Amino acid sequence: MRTRVLLVVVTLAASIGLVPAGAQNAPDVRRVFGSGRIQTAIALSQEVFPGGAQVAVLANDGRFPDALAAAPLAAAAGGPVLLNPVDRLHADVAAELDRLGADTVYLMGGVAAQGASVATALQSRGIDVRRVDGVNRFDTAANAAQTAVDIWRAAGDGNAGDHVLVALGDHPTDENKAWPDALAAGPLAAYAHRPILLTRQGDVPSETNDAIDAMGVQRVTVIGGEGAIPTSTANDLGNGVDRDRIGGGTRFETSTLLADEATQFGADDAIVFAATGANFPDGLAAGPAAFFAGGVLVLVDRDDLGNSAATRDWLVARRGTVDEVVVAGGAAAVTDAVLSQIRGALSSVDDLTLGLVEVAGGLSAPVAALSPPGDPRLFIVEQPGTIRIVQNGQLLPDPFLDIQDRVEYGGEQGLLSLAFHPDYASNGRFFVFFTEQGSADHRLAEFQVSGNPNLVDAGSETEILDFPDPAENHNGGTVMFAPDGRLMLTVGDGGGGGDTFQNGQNTNTLMGKILRLDVDSADPYAIPPDNPYAGGGGAPEVWAIGLRNPWRASIDPVEGILYIGDVGQSAWEEIDAVPVTTPAVNYGWNEYEGSHCYQPPVACDPTGYTMPVLDYASGVVTGGHVYRGSDLPELTGHYFFSDSSSGLVRSFRLVNGNVTEDREWPEIAGGPIVSFGVDAQGELYLVNIGGSVSRIVRG
Repeated sequence: MRTRVLLVVVTLAASIGLVPAGAQNAPDVRRVFGSGRIQTAIALSQEVFPGGAQVAVLANDGRFPDALAAAPLAAAAGGPVLLNPVDRLHADVAAELDRLGADTVYLMGGVAAQGASVATALQSRGIDVRRVDGVNRFDTAANAAQTAVDIWRAAGDGNAGDHVLVALGDHPTDENKAWPDALAAGPLAAYAHRPILLTRQGDVPSETNDAIDAMGVQRVTVIGGEGAIPTSTANDLGNGVDRDRIGGGTRFETSTLLADEATQFGADDAIVFAATGANFPDGLAAGPAAFFAGGVLVLVDRDDLGNSAATRDWLVARRGTVDEVVVAGGAAAVTDAVLSQIRGALSSVDDLTLGLVEVAGGLSAPVAALSPPGDPRLFIVEQPGTIRIVQNGQLLPDPFLDIQDRVEYGGEQGLLSLAFHPDYASNGRFFVFFTEQGSADHRLAEFQVSGNPNLVDAGSETEILDFPDPAENHNGGTVMFAPDGRLMLTVGDGGGGGDTFQNGQNTNTLMGKILRLDVDSADPYAIPPDNPYAGGGGAPEVWAIGLRNPWRASIDPVEGILYIGDVGQSAWEEIDAVPVTTPAVNYGWNEYEGSHCYQPPVACDPTGYTMPVLDYASGVVTGGHVYRGSDLPELTGHYFFSDSSSGLVRSFRLVNGNVTEDREWPEIAGGPIVSFGVDAQGELYLVNIGGSVSRIVRG
C-alpha cells in the first residue's frame, strides 16, 4: 500500500495556509501552518475536517499537561483539538467552530485552563459545553479517559478501557511542560481505544490508580523508557494488572515504536511531529490530526534529521511507499533543511547524484580522516608522520601531532591510522598505529592532548604494542574503538606474497589478525576475558584470524557491523561484514582469496570460514564506512568503498547479511583513493593520497 505521510509540527509562521516547501517531487513535501500555535491547530483542523465536525475539544494554548489526554477524547468524540487562551474565546477559534458547525465543545481542564468566560462565550453561540476537569492534571486526565471510554463503549466497543496507556505527566525540570513521549501516544490511544492516563516520574498519583480500578483495566502500557517512567514507578500502576512498555532509547525511537504499534490497529499513513522544546501545547493538535488523517505520529528534530536518527531510519525503511509529507508549522518548528532531509530519506538512491567539495589540499600523503565524538574538527593523518586539523573550514598550519622522527615512511609503511578514545572530550587520549623508524616494527602508541586542544606533546607517547614486521608490505593498520569500548586493530599478514610467512591461519601470531585490547583497566592494556584465546590456544590479543591485508576497517555505529576491505593476492578483492561482537571469526586467508580457493587452488573446504559479503576481480580494495550522516539521507545505511588502483567508488546496503543496491558512483571516482574519512556528524570524505581530502556532497 502506498501511504500518505503528514509531518505535523505546530509553530509560528506568517498566516494560515498550505504552501509548498520545495519542489514537488515524489513524495510531495508541503507545510500546514499558522501565525501561531492557535492558528496552526486551526490549520490542522481544516486539513482533516474540510467538511466540518459537530464536536471539538478546546485545550489551553500555553501550559497544563492535563490536556495530554485530549487526543483519545477528541478521537472518541469525532472532532479536532483546538488551542485557546485561558481568558477568552479567541476570535480565530470562534470562526473555526463556526466553519466546523460544532454544536458540542469539551473544555479540557478547570477554570485555570479554560476560564468561565470561555464557557460563557461558547454557550452564547448555542454550543453545548462539557467541561472535563479534576483536582489536578492527573484527575483531569482520568476524567477525560473515562469520558472517552464511555463514548467508545456506547458505540459498541465493550472492551474499550480494558487496556490503557500511561505517560509521564510532569516534566523533570518544569511542571508546565510534558515529556514528549506522551504526545506521540495520542494516535495509538485513538486507534486502539486505549485512553491515556498520566503519572509522576517518582510515584503514581492516587487519581491514576483510582481510574485504573474504576475502568476495570486489565493491562497497562507504560509509554517511554526508563528516563521517562522508571520501572519502580511502573510497578505501582494498578493492582493485579498486566504491564508492558513501549519505549526506546530516545523520544524519537519511542515515537516510531508507537507508530508501528498503531499500524496494528488500522493506521496506514504517517504523520510526523517534530518536538523541539517539550512545551506540550505545540503538539496537542497533532495526535488527533494524525488519527483523523488515518496516519501515525513520529517525532523529528527541529534542525537536523540526523539528531532524530531513529525517525530518519524509520522513514528510510518506508522509502517507496510514501506519497506525501505534510509539515504542520513553519521553519521555526522544522527548518527547511530538515524538510529536504525528509525528502531525501524517502527518495531512492537511484535519483541521487554525488559531488565532491575539497576541504583540504596540499597535504603530504594523507591516509585517514576522522573526528573525535561530538567534535566539529576534522583530523587528517599524513603517512610521513603528522596529523593535521581542519577547523572552521581551514587547514591549520601547525600539525596536531608530528612524529616524523620516529616513523618509517615509504611504500606501505608510515603513520597509518588514528583512533580517539570514546571519552576523548574529557580524557584527551588517542591512539596511533605506525611503522617504527629503524626497526620497521609495528607500533601501537597512545598520546595525550596538551592544554592546547590543537596540539599534542609528542613526548607524551606511551607504548601499547610493539612487534616485528617481516616485510614492508601488508600492514593493514586500522585502529578503532568498538561500541563496548575495546580498542581493535587490524594487522596484515606480514607481507611478501601468498602468505609467505604462513601467518594467516596461525593463531599464535598477531599478523593477519584483528586484535582486541582493553586500554582502560590496565597499563598499557589488559586482555578482555571474552577474547577467544584469552585462556590459551593462541595469542590472547587476537579476536579474529585469516586476513591478508585489511586496508581500512570500520564499525557501523548503528548496526554494529564490522566492515573490512581485505586486499587480495592478485585475483580477488573482498569486503567482509560481520557483527563486531562475533569472536573467533576466520576470514579464510590463505586458504581462500575472497570466496575462491587459493591454497589448495581447487576443492577447498569452506567449513569454519566466514566468506566475504562481496568480492570482485582484480584491483586494490579500500574499505570505507557506512553512511550515517544527515545531508544525504538517501544513502543512510549504505556502505562505501573504493579501489585505489582503478579509482572507482562503490556502495551497497547490507540487508540480512546480503548485499543490495550495489552501485558505482562514477561522478566522484578517480585518483588513488586510499581511505574514506568520517566526521562527527557521520558525513563521509574521500582521502586521495595525492594530497587532498574532499567531502561527499549532493551533486
